[in-house]
Order: sequence, then structure tokens, then C-alpha cells
Amino acid sequence: MRMIATLLGVALVVGACSQGADEDGGPAASGAASSSAGLSPDGPLFKTSGLWETTTSVSGGEAEPVTSRACLNAELQNRWSPIPEPSEAVECSAPQKRNIPGGYAYEIACKAEGMETGVSAEITGDARNVEIKMTNRFTVDGGPPMTPGTITMKSRHLGPCPADMKPGDTVESDGQRGRVDE
Repeated sequence: MRMIATLLGVALVVGACSQGADEDGGPAASGAASSSAGLSPDGPLFKTSGLWETTTSVSGGEAEPVTSRACLNAELQNRWSPIPEPSEAVECSAPQKRNIPGGYAYEIACKAEGMETGVSAEITGDARNVEIKMTNRFTVDGGPPMTPGTITMKSRHLGPCPADMKPGDTVESDGQRGRVDE
């Protein structure tokens, strides 16, 4: 569940917000899309139902990249956005979004329990491939800034979900099975 938690939480302690999309899973009519082939901040992160494989790596760390797979349908595709939304426990600035070739970028700052976090991210891709590159900056209790870290998540659509997986099922690289909502 590490990859799913990282992807859906985007390395913050906040929940990801629901985004609008039309019935075919394309970008919603409201909001500006970056291009017809690229991703839009107002559309689903994953545009194609089926089995998605995501490899997550962290710069500066000694940890090996983690790969997992998730079976997604239209409902799950439209449920999340990589742009966090504030909650009662976390106060965030409004995300500053801009279009970039093939997708979009955003910056956001959040505060919670004595920690300040700044996130800069670029989300690019199409119906079959998605890449999120996110840099996190942390300051704890007014101390000096910690070394920024970069998380890169590369997802690719593998095709239909296998018979032993239903929408929402996940499989980690170690074989552990779970659900995206756990």
C-alpha cells in the first residue's frame, strides 16, 4: 500500500480531492485543459480503465524504487487528484496551477502540527502513461529547512485487469494484496 498511499496522498498528510470529469473519463468541460493529449488539472489522473503499474522512487534516499499495480475503473479514476486539498488538520494555500507541455504543474504550501511543507509538482502524461515529479520542502517548528526531497512516480497502463483483480485491488512488488481505499 506504500505506492498507493504515496500516489494518492502525494507525500502530504492531506487527502486528495475529487475532480470533475465527463462520463467517458475525459477532462471536465470546466477548466482549461493543457492539451487534448495531455493531462489537465481538472480531469482524471488516469484516463484509461484497467491495470496500472506504478514505480515510485525517492531521490537522495537509499531505498530501492517500489513498484505496484492497481486495477482502476472510471469511478476510481475520477476520485483523486494529485493536488492536495486542505482538511481540518492541515491548512494549505490555494494551489498555484499552470499548464506545461503534456500536462500541468502546481505549487502549494501547507502547515500542520508545527511543520511547514512546500510542494512543487509536474504532472505529465496521456491515456497510457503518467509521470508525477514532486519536490517537497519541509521546515519543522521554525527550524532550518530540511533537505528537499524529490519523489518520482511513473505509471503505465498495462491493459485489462486480470481475472483475479477487481477495481480497487492492488498488488505490491512483494506480492502483498490490498485495496486503494485502505
